[in-house]
Amino acid sequence: MKRSINLLLIDGNATGCWKGEFSNRTLVAYRMSRQQLVGGYESRPEFGSSGVYILFGQNDDGDPLAYIGEAEDGMKRVRQHLNDGKDF
Repeated sequence: MKRSINLLLIDGNATGCWKGEFSNRTLVAYRMSRQQLVGGYESRPEFGSSGVYILFGQNDDGDPLAYIGEAEDGMKRVRQHLNDGKDF
């Protein structure tokens, strides 16, 4: 079965914020950097909905890390991580 993902480049470029919509699903995914998040995207109402989020980073040795969380208000929870000083 074929599926498609439609990507919307919110900033109009590939290094900006992305919104991905999956065919035949109610699933929506967003991708953005920490700088983009605190640089204005945190006020977008769609980021306050419930869902799963993944924070990417590196450990002290430079190995990749990922933290997967779930939240009723995604933006509120990600802000808590930022305020706690998480390096993801």
